[in-house]
Amino acid sequence: MIIGISLITIGLLLRICAILSQGANWSDLPVMPKEIIVSGVYKYLRHPAYVGTILIYLGAFLAIPVDYRFCVELVLMTTIYANRAQFENYLLELKQFHGK
Repeated sequence: MIIGISLITIGLLLRICAILSQGANWSDLPVMPKEIIVSGVYKYLRHPAYVGTILIYLGAFLAIPVDYRFCVELVLMTTIYANRAQFENYLLELKQFHGK
């Protein structure tokens, strides 16, 4: 249970740092960024908000007795965030290539 709560805390802090690092560029939806952020937590992780969310789900899984449905949700959320991260990488490459 302590490991789960620790992961939840780390995940929340990671998401907060990601949002603060993005500032006005923050969006819940993947969009073409106005600028590419490479400072703050983005200096170490490419998708810290997604990693934070996955850590929150994993921590909740470890901290709270659950059934198989939560495992399915964890797998689905990880898959969704992996796809969103891939799409955001595509947008970043477009921005770097076209300079827009």
